[in-house]
Amino acid sequence: MLDYLRLDKGSTTCVLNAAEGNPALIGQVRYQNEHTARVAFVLPAGHITAPRLTALLEGLTRMAGAHGSQVVLAEVEEHSPLFEALRHAGFSVFTWQRVWRILSLPAGESSTNWELASELDHLAVRNLIQTLIPPLVQSAEAFPASLSEGWVLYQQQEILGYAAPVFGPRGIVVHPLLHPAVEDIPAALRGLIAAMPFVLGRPVYMVVRAYQSYLESALEKLGAESGERQAVLVKHLTSLQRRPVFAARNGKLEKHQPALIEPVGGETPLPLVQYESRERLN
Repeated sequence: MLDYLRLDKGSTTCVLNAAEGNPALIGQVRYQNEHTARVAFVLPAGHITAPRLTALLEGLTRMAGAHGSQVVLAEVEEHSPLFEALRHAGFSVFTWQRVWRILSLPAGESSTNWELASELDHLAVRNLIQTLIPPLVQSAEAFPASLSEGWVLYQQQEILGYAAPVFGPRGIVVHPLLHPAVEDIPAALRGLIAAMPFVLGRPVYMVVRAYQSYLESALEKLGAESGERQAVLVKHLTSLQRRPVFAARNGKLEKHQPALIEPVGGETPLPLVQYESRERLN
């Protein structure tokens, strides 16, 4: 517990003092990268009033914004009192998920086509993510900057699966991303677990998002246990604005031509495009 309260661990912890017979509340946000923060925990779990929860969450998001985060994410069971508090604090649902626990695997075939990802797979994995993950989810969760800890599934001479396990002392968490064209999905999931090093009898938790619901029947065949449905929420701390970029005119020949982006290194000029900028909300 004390290890997670250390300030050099990439997190911020806030405490809302006890008042009017209500216990003190403790919450923490952890920084996944320079743009994304995630609500790690809120304590205690029960007997919490919504107004105090909302005040704590608003304090956590302010601290995340001061740290430079552009979005704050949270995952919570749909029947938890924390769900409504998050909504009141400005969070919105962008997808749903279930966490499946695998304690042991029944006998069966496993796919052996999983390999450690390399930076050469970066473009293929990006294309897989853009194909399978809805734009609303992509706007909330950034593409991984590095694939050094991920695994890719090769089938039909292309990458049809990606997963980046997170190892902890009490279990392993995986967000598998598999294309519907994968042959024998139960074998692919079994092969992923077999490929991961140092499982050492720890349970494996597979997080299945709503847009990957076809994985749930495969997990049932593997004897996995499903948890309660969870809402995945986001609060944007920046405002997305689109602005045109205009290039200066260069002579009479451009009087009736569309504005062009200035060529770089002698390359052919590109037609006018728009870029996206993010400005912090007040």
